[in-house]
Amino acid sequence: MNPIENETARRKQFIPEFEGLRGLLAAWVVFGHILLFCGFTYQDGWFGIVFSPILGVYTFMMLSGFVITAALDQRASTWLHFMSRRFWRLFPVYVLCMALAIISFNVSVNVSASPTLATFGPTNMTRLADVDQHFCLYLAADSTLLQCLMPRYCFPYGSESFLPPTWSLTIEWLFYMVVPFLVLLIKRNWLMAIGAICSFTLAIYLLGPFLTENVNQAFHVGNVFHFLTGIGSYYVWKKLPETRRCFRSTILFWATIASGIALLHLPYKIWLATMVIVLYRRVHQRPMYLIELPRKILNSALLQSLGRMSYVTYLLHWIVIEIVIYCIIQLVPGLSDRLILATLCIVTVYPLTYIFSHGIHRCIEIPMMKIPKHWGKKRVPLKEQVTAPT
Repeated sequence: MNPIENETARRKQFIPEFEGLRGLLAAWVVFGHILLFCGFTYQDGWFGIVFSPILGVYTFMMLSGFVITAALDQRASTWLHFMSRRFWRLFPVYVLCMALAIISFNVSVNVSASPTLATFGPTNMTRLADVDQHFCLYLAADSTLLQCLMPRYCFPYGSESFLPPTWSLTIEWLFYMVVPFLVLLIKRNWLMAIGAICSFTLAIYLLGPFLTENVNQAFHVGNVFHFLTGIGSYYVWKKLPETRRCFRSTILFWATIASGIALLHLPYKIWLATMVIVLYRRVHQRPMYLIELPRKILNSALLQSLGRMSYVTYLLHWIVIEIVIYCIIQLVPGLSDRLILATLCIVTVYPLTYIFSHGIHRCIEIPMMKIPKHWGKKRVPLKEQVTAPT
């Protein structure tokens, strides 16, 4: 396949709903962290559950499992080239945001020590104190993006350190290192791949108590299932026949969705709802308003734009929240009403986050992503190496 045909095939496989989902999830995480800073917690009933940022992050992991597996399955390159593309995709923005977090470290301390953050402040201060005590060790670990492997009993905040949202990014990086080999195994022998996945999952499950006690909390068995859900969803999407009016496909499709929504936890329900939007047209001939409406929302220009800069938004928003709260505390020292604080943060944090995210996306993220593409034009992939595009 020549480069033009390859690019055309890649575009045909692009799922715009996922781009919009990224933008929606990033906005959800920002909102959830604003509530967290302002004193709203996960235990506050349905309000706290629905707007908990961790649920959005779990859905991000499933989405990553789907998208990365699709990229690996559809376009060939070496493992080294795949990792170089992931490196230039993640590290420049990551290093910038980490540098900003270190520069604003004293702002974080002042905000956490303020009585305005009576609920979240002490917890955040504990993290900051530990990071300050082991500053060089945390910095060295963060430079590898594998800080999730730091022993928990020595470094309880290894995966959060200077910038808490990076806890999921370190898991993503570890996932990128492993998944090309899994996709290659699936291509060559899917039965062996299923056996390997089951064995690995069983081993992680049996080692669960040991990992919980000794390894950082980000390296959790639940996160493995999130990525595996995304991987499995891709192969369902790939193999599901595009024959509408297929009775068997329709029954299987809706039975899977209904049972999953009824039995699984909330992040899986969110993911299944998204898969309904993506896969509905494959098993039905006529459009349904309840499906087409969220599809149009996800495909809207706004969410598509937010989705393209969602990675920057995800890393940057924590810093913006702390700076905004610091300014509010300076202007209104005695503010204690968490609803007023949350309102002020929402109307300020979102515009600032998206303005700066757009600038970083255009000036840093996009140019850095183009670097390995120029290298790839001079490279001839070897058939025996791992197939792994982005």
